[in-house]
Amino acid sequence: MGTGSFGASALLRFVASPTDANLQDEYFPRQPQVEVTDLGGNRVGEGMHTISLSLAQGAGRLRGPKVRYTRNGVAIFNRLRIGTPGYDKVLMASAPGLASGMSAPFGVVPHGIPYAMNFISSPTIPVMSGAYFPNEHAV
Repeated sequence: MGTGSFGASALLRFVASPTDANLQDEYFPRQPQVEVTDLGGNRVGEGMHTISLSLAQGAGRLRGPKVRYTRNGVAIFNRLRIGTPGYDKVLMASAPGLASGMSAPFGVVPHGIPYAMNFISSPTIPVMSGAYFPNEHAV
């Protein structure tokens, strides 16, 4: 962020974007948040802006409440989801009189495909590369 004020509201910027851990047609675990900034990147908390979200890149349709009003310069969205899988999704935030903002790219995982792997147990002692684990370990 910049230092000092650079005038009136001018830009929209995503404070939070969906992650790649989104399941097909289920609510995003991390919902978008969009802030209003001046030209220096400083949040502008005055005034109320109507922020709209749309799917700017990637196949599918953004579902859920796509319009929110700012409070203290931030619009917080909820209950958004996309029903079409793919790893090329980008959201666009727009508001009258302000430059649009784009989210970071994110993905939507199809149902039935593993998207995360966690170790249930780990070796209790160091193991050299190429050596066998002394006990069985579950993934």
